[in-house]
Amino acid sequence: MAGEVNYTEDCLRLNVWTSSSQGCLDKFPSPVLVWIHGGGFSYGSASYDNYTGSILAAKTGLVIVSMNYRLGALGFLDANLPEAPGNVGLMDQALALRWIRDNAAVFGGDQSSVTLFGHSAGALSVHAHMLSPMSKGLFIRAVMLSGVMYTVDSYESPSHSLRKAEHLAALTGCLDGQRNVTLHPTEVIKCLKEKSAGELVKATSEADPPNAFAFLPTYHNDFLPKEPKIAVDAGFASHQSAMGNNVFSYVYDYSDASSDLPSWIRAPHRAELAFLFGLPQMDIHDVADEDLAMSDALTEILASFAKFGCPNHPHKRDWPKYSEDQPVTVVIAPGNYSDIRDYRKRECDYWNEFLRDDGRLSERLD
Repeated sequence: MAGEVNYTEDCLRLNVWTSSSQGCLDKFPSPVLVWIHGGGFSYGSASYDNYTGSILAAKTGLVIVSMNYRLGALGFLDANLPEAPGNVGLMDQALALRWIRDNAAVFGGDQSSVTLFGHSAGALSVHAHMLSPMSKGLFIRAVMLSGVMYTVDSYESPSHSLRKAEHLAALTGCLDGQRNVTLHPTEVIKCLKEKSAGELVKATSEADPPNAFAFLPTYHNDFLPKEPKIAVDAGFASHQSAMGNNVFSYVYDYSDASSDLPSWIRAPHRAELAFLFGLPQMDIHDVADEDLAMSDALTEILASFAKFGCPNHPHKRDWPKYSEDQPVTVVIAPGNYSDIRDYRKRECDYWNEFLRDDGRLSERLD
């Protein structure tokens, strides 16, 4: 039988990996690569086996750091109160970045060369730090994998968060006929804070529908003063390239050699992470050559961007910059790296129009 799970809000931990071959740490500090895990802002951990940074540090010479942050209602409930200001999970991440800045030299890292990378909700987090005044000066480069703060359900208005808080309060006995979140936010939040982490997790896990408590980042607060959509309304990556920043885009089109998925599915969500972290290198005798080659290529791409600000093209040619005038994406597949302009533009235009007509692009903002 499985043992009882112990839930706690005391989760703020960091993992740090360095290469034993660095040497001369004070004289030659290494760039720092910081991983932010995904999980819909509801679940996940920096300590998952698939997120170990040991191989990545050994192969690249980078200092690898990963972090935990508060999730769900504990990390993202926004009641517009000091006790529940919203975006606490993102503030946890910013606190970790400040710790890295202040302590990088201790573990051989270069505090002036910090790169963030994250996947899914972790990528949304990275983008949020790019937009937040609270994270200014804490990193110089960013890698966003499968997520930007411009997509449906990547953030929500404070009023949406408050409605979710009302639902949560009802299930945990914090509402009665005399009070509700809208009219009595302080009392209701006080009651929620008196509940254990386990009680809150149990209530959210038993919600119907299951995503009723997918608390998300909110805006109009200290961390995100502006609505993200408005902040990047010039279009994906175009405002960055217009400011003179180098922007690069890629699409990952590979699962793994042993995958039994039909070919039309192509690369599923999270498919590239094991290769990015170099996990095929852990047992090279039981791994296909294609997987080893893909892992080598992805770790080299990531490392060269973290070190020099430009991804190293596996075919040893220049990786094209992405801009509004030249929207070129590199499609990564085994032995084939294609530069494609306006990648799947027709399909994207169709779905954007569909979501607009369906109201989903505006509904979440009300």
